[in-house]
Amino acid sequence: MALPVNHPLNEYVVFAHTASFGTTPIASVAYAPGRGSVIKVGFIANLAWTGTLTVTPTIIPAAADGAAPGSGTAITGGAFTMAATNSAPGSTNSIVPTGANQVNEGDVIRFVPSGATATAGTGTFYAVIRAG
Repeated sequence: MALPVNHPLNEYVVFAHTASFGTTPIASVAYAPGRGSVIKVGFIANLAWTGTLTVTPTIIPAAADGAAPGSGTAITGGAFTMAATNSAPGSTNSIVPTGANQVNEGDVIRFVPSGATATAGTGTFYAVIRAG
Protein backbone atom coordinates (compact mmCIF):
# COMPACT_ATOMS: atom_id res chain seq x y z
CA MET A 1 0.00 0.00 0.00
CA ALA A 2 1.38 3.40 -0.97
CA LEU A 3 1.80 6.11 1.63
CA PRO A 4 -0.62 9.04 1.18
CA VAL A 5 2.30 11.47 1.53
CA ASN A 6 5.88 10.85 0.51
CA HIS A 7 8.37 11.51 3.33
CA PRO A 8 11.93 12.45 2.45
CA LEU A 9 14.72 10.46 4.07
CA ASN A 10 16.16 13.65 5.59
CA GLU A 11 13.31 14.14 8.08
CA TYR A 12 13.38 12.98 11.68
CA VAL A 13 11.10 13.31 14.68
CA VAL A 14 12.10 14.29 18.22
CA PHE A 15 9.86 13.74 21.24
CA ALA A 16 9.41 15.37 24.65
CA HIS A 17 7.21 13.84 27.34
CA THR A 18 5.42 15.98 29.91
CA ALA A 19 4.35 14.74 33.32
CA SER A 20 1.55 17.33 33.35
CA PHE A 21 -0.07 19.53 30.72
CA GLY A 22 -3.09 20.33 32.88
CA THR A 23 -3.67 22.24 36.10
CA THR A 24 0.04 22.36 36.94
CA PRO A 25 1.67 22.38 33.49
CA ILE A 26 5.28 21.30 33.10
CA ALA A 27 7.29 22.44 30.08
CA SER A 28 9.28 19.79 28.21
CA VAL A 29 12.27 19.88 25.91
CA ALA A 30 13.55 17.81 23.00
CA TYR A 31 17.14 17.77 21.72
CA ALA A 32 17.84 18.76 18.09
CA PRO A 33 20.36 16.14 16.90
CA GLY A 34 21.33 18.11 13.80
CA ARG A 35 20.88 21.27 11.80
CA GLY A 36 17.57 21.78 10.02
CA SER A 37 14.12 23.33 9.90
CA VAL A 38 11.24 22.47 12.21
CA ILE A 39 8.47 21.69 9.73
CA LYS A 40 5.78 20.49 12.15
CA VAL A 41 5.10 20.55 15.90
CA GLY A 42 2.38 18.67 17.71
CA PHE A 43 1.05 17.03 20.86
CA ILE A 44 -0.56 13.72 21.78
CA ALA A 45 -2.57 13.63 25.03
CA ASN A 46 -2.75 10.60 27.30
CA LEU A 47 -6.08 11.53 28.93
CA ALA A 48 -9.10 13.81 28.65
CA TRP A 49 -9.02 17.41 29.92
CA THR A 50 -11.18 20.50 30.24
CA GLY A 51 -10.43 24.03 29.13
CA THR A 52 -8.42 24.84 26.03
CA LEU A 53 -4.85 23.59 25.87
CA THR A 54 -2.39 26.03 24.32
CA VAL A 55 1.09 24.84 23.33
CA THR A 56 3.88 27.33 22.64
CA PRO A 57 7.09 25.89 21.17
CA THR A 58 10.39 27.77 21.28
CA ILE A 59 13.92 27.07 20.09
CA ILE A 60 16.66 27.56 22.67
CA PRO A 61 20.23 27.72 21.32
CA ALA A 62 22.72 25.33 22.86
CA ALA A 63 24.18 26.94 25.99
CA ALA A 64 27.79 26.74 27.06
CA ASP A 65 28.49 24.16 29.73
CA GLY A 66 27.13 25.39 33.04
CA ALA A 67 25.35 28.41 31.53
CA ALA A 68 21.61 28.99 31.88
CA PRO A 69 19.86 28.19 28.59
CA GLY A 70 17.65 31.31 28.42
CA SER A 71 14.11 31.48 27.13
CA GLY A 72 14.79 31.05 23.41
CA THR A 73 12.86 32.28 20.40
CA ALA A 74 9.21 31.41 19.78
CA ILE A 75 8.65 29.39 16.62
CA THR A 76 6.65 31.73 14.36
CA GLY A 77 3.21 30.29 13.69
CA GLY A 78 4.08 27.32 15.89
CA ALA A 79 1.70 27.90 18.80
CA PHE A 80 -1.50 25.89 18.62
CA THR A 81 -4.57 25.08 20.70
CA MET A 82 -6.57 21.98 21.46
CA ALA A 83 -10.17 22.24 22.62
CA ALA A 84 -11.44 19.82 25.26
CA THR A 85 -14.43 18.85 23.11
CA ASN A 86 -14.27 15.05 22.72
CA SER A 87 -10.82 14.98 24.34
CA ALA A 88 -9.59 11.51 25.22
CA PRO A 89 -6.37 9.53 25.35
CA GLY A 90 -4.86 9.77 21.89
CA SER A 91 -6.23 13.24 21.12
CA THR A 92 -3.73 15.04 18.95
CA ASN A 93 -3.13 18.27 17.09
CA SER A 94 -0.25 19.69 15.09
CA ILE A 95 0.69 22.77 13.12
CA VAL A 96 3.18 23.76 10.43
CA PRO A 97 5.36 26.72 11.54
CA THR A 98 5.63 29.77 9.29
CA GLY A 99 9.09 30.98 10.34
CA ALA A 100 11.78 31.27 13.06
CA ASN A 101 12.11 27.52 12.86
CA GLN A 102 15.83 26.87 12.25
CA VAL A 103 17.68 24.59 14.67
CA ASN A 104 21.33 23.68 15.02
CA GLU A 105 22.79 20.56 16.57
CA GLY A 106 22.54 20.85 20.34
CA ASP A 107 19.64 23.29 20.37
CA VAL A 108 16.56 22.32 22.33
CA ILE A 109 12.95 22.73 21.35
CA ARG A 110 10.89 23.68 24.40
CA PHE A 111 7.15 23.05 24.55
CA VAL A 112 5.18 25.11 27.07
CA PRO A 113 1.59 23.96 27.76
CA SER A 114 -1.03 26.21 29.37
CA GLY A 115 -4.77 26.65 29.77
CA ALA A 116 -5.93 23.06 30.22
CA THR A 117 -7.21 21.54 33.43
CA ALA A 118 -6.52 17.90 34.11
CA THR A 119 -5.11 16.07 37.08
CA ALA A 120 -1.56 15.01 36.21
CA GLY A 121 -2.37 14.95 32.51
CA THR A 122 0.57 13.37 30.73
CA GLY A 123 1.35 13.60 27.05
CA THR A 124 4.00 13.73 24.37
CA PHE A 125 5.11 16.73 22.32
CA TYR A 126 6.92 16.22 19.03
CA ALA A 127 8.72 18.17 16.35
CA VAL A 128 9.45 17.05 12.81
CA ILE A 129 12.79 18.38 11.62
CA ARG A 130 13.97 18.42 8.01
CA ALA A 131 17.77 18.26 7.90
CA GLY A 132 19.64 20.72 5.79
